[in-house]
Amino acid sequence: MRVKVLDEILDTEGRYLKDIEVMMDCYVVPLRDSNRFPELNSSDKSDIKLLFSTVEFIKDGNEELNLKLKEQMNSPVPLFGKIFMEQADKLCQYYGVYCNHHKEANESISNLLKSSSNFREQMELCRVQTAKRTGSEGLSIGDFLSKPFSRLLKYPLLLNQLLKFTDENHPDYQNILKALEALQSEVDKINSDKARTDQLKKLLEINNNVEGLPKGFKIITPTRVVIYEGMLGKISGTHNQERHVILFGDCLLYCRKKGATKMQYRGMIPLARLRVEDIKDDPVSWKIHRSDKDLTYTLYAKSSSEKKTWLQHMNSQTNERSRSRSVLNKDIVRVYWRETFKTFVYTEAMTVRELFRSSIKKISMGQVKPEDVSEEGCGLLAVVGNEKYPLNWEDLITNVVKKYSTDTAHFNDENSHFCISATTFSVVSPTKEESVKLEPRGAASSFVLSKSLSVSGPSMRISLA
Repeated sequence: MRVKVLDEILDTEGRYLKDIEVMMDCYVVPLRDSNRFPELNSSDKSDIKLLFSTVEFIKDGNEELNLKLKEQMNSPVPLFGKIFMEQADKLCQYYGVYCNHHKEANESISNLLKSSSNFREQMELCRVQTAKRTGSEGLSIGDFLSKPFSRLLKYPLLLNQLLKFTDENHPDYQNILKALEALQSEVDKINSDKARTDQLKKLLEINNNVEGLPKGFKIITPTRVVIYEGMLGKISGTHNQERHVILFGDCLLYCRKKGATKMQYRGMIPLARLRVEDIKDDPVSWKIHRSDKDLTYTLYAKSSSEKKTWLQHMNSQTNERSRSRSVLNKDIVRVYWRETFKTFVYTEAMTVRELFRSSIKKISMGQVKPEDVSEEGCGLLAVVGNEKYPLNWEDLITNVVKKYSTDTAHFNDENSHFCISATTFSVVSPTKEESVKLEPRGAASSFVLSKSLSVSGPSMRISLA
């Protein structure tokens, strides 16, 4: 059985090399001179040129690999694992470059096929040449461009199969393991990079198309991913509106369409504050509840299947947030002030007083030092749900969170916050004798540690990031 696997590796490698040769002769060489196509911009030319240049390196590398495998096949004990292990770094380098530029180059070629009759005519001539070489109807450039990526994915599968039929005492066993590890790692990296690249492109597209985002809210963050998006109906009170809804991994964004691509921001709900409720007797509608503002919206899709897809994605994300959300495992807080926020780290040893002062310093953007904060006349209490509890300056923040978050009757998914409420406080100005009051418009200041990342009303919020 091991011999059959070796034959399969050698046979598929030979057929793959023939495909690469056809690709080189019928597509790469004729298209190498990008000046023949003035429709190409400089970026497209660069992507295509780099991709085609890498094909030549891949061809040379695989010819060397194929030759060495043939030599091993004629030896008394073929050591294919040894050859793959020796060639792994070179293969990973060439295929890595190719795969990183494959999508962009392929998109450039696809756009040219749509926009340029000159390019389409050349592609048809190339396809006819491939038909003559292969004795079939011929393959498109897209078919050929996918072959190197498919071959790279095939190597770990072939090596796994070879390992399965290789005894642990075989002289090639450890070689196969090392080669498999190297090639599988490269495949995983390329898949991961591709996923990250796709996500970044989606985020960039949304960021470029959405207008009127509130200050402090950024579409592109290191951890944000796009889960699902589409047009939905949204009923709020008596208002029935059509909205483009985007479900991220951490929030739900809804916008009003402005033309073909542009959108106007209309609102955002953190998933930590979102609860989904199905309307079972309605095939296209469901409700979403926003707990921090006590608001309920009805959303409706165009079909029952679309509703099912949206509910699956929403429930999956909100359930995941509920499982992973734990105020005791976070040490990053965001301090919201009106329409902006600051971020800083707190420790297990930080007291209410230190959090209070640090927050003031952040809010004032460094103009106020912690020692300038006056605690005189400052009323202090914790507010959980509708209950109020006394709070001391020396209480540890982690103990406060632990104490009140365990009160599940009040501290739950719909009501998961507590306030450090300073009804009257002032900051002594370092340059003036009089006190400078830091109060939001129309309300006493309150610091809110919350599972939410939302801002409600004029109060100051310190939220777990």
